[in-house]
Amino acid sequence: MLVGPPGMLKTTIIRQALSPYPSALSLSDLNINSLMSIRESLIAGRYSTIAFGEFEKLYARRADTAANIEGVIKQLIEEGFTRASFEEQDCITTTARTLVIGAMTYNFYSNRITGWRESGFKRRFIWSGIKLKDPLKLMEAIRKWELIDIDGIPRRYTAKPIPFDVTEDESKKLEKLIRGQWEPTVYVLLKKIFAVLKWKHKDAKHAMNLVESFCESTRGDLAEVEI
Repeated sequence: MLVGPPGMLKTTIIRQALSPYPSALSLSDLNINSLMSIRESLIAGRYSTIAFGEFEKLYARRADTAANIEGVIKQLIEEGFTRASFEEQDCITTTARTLVIGAMTYNFYSNRITGWRESGFKRRFIWSGIKLKDPLKLMEAIRKWELIDIDGIPRRYTAKPIPFDVTEDESKKLEKLIRGQWEPTVYVLLKKIFAVLKWKHKDAKHAMNLVESFCESTRGDLAEVEI
């Protein structure tokens, strides 16, 4: 989850990062009916990631409806979503799971975090706080009418499963990086991120440096993003 003040390109970062991947589904909103329409695609692996550019949009409705969607998202991340409450509970079904990514303003986050901690929602995500190092660059780009390239990250694709190649020593280093978010799911996610970076760059030290840089945004202060 990306957290930061408005206008910090959080939604743009998510869209740019996921744009090359057809298995990533970007949504502006979600309710139980729309979720049911994509459940089979989630089960079949057609979509492996769901992204919300404006996560607070899910809460712009009745509180009980928003709480229901929040509960389903919790299920999708860990134990899996099996059936909706209005379905026959003894019918044959299977479980849908997916990665969930979202962006939200800091004010929305601060108003919700206590409830999320109590409900267990908080522990299922890595929370990354960011802000632009120089917000005036946005105004400068508008004045010059120039696009800002915020991607430019070389990607490596594979048709085979990426090996989970993380040693015990590397795991201990990762443990130290998640202080403040010491949760099993966060630890698992970070180890998977590291394994992918290690495979991508074929350099364990460089992969660890990238994770360390990212974790500057997970320790309470907003990390600066330079564009």
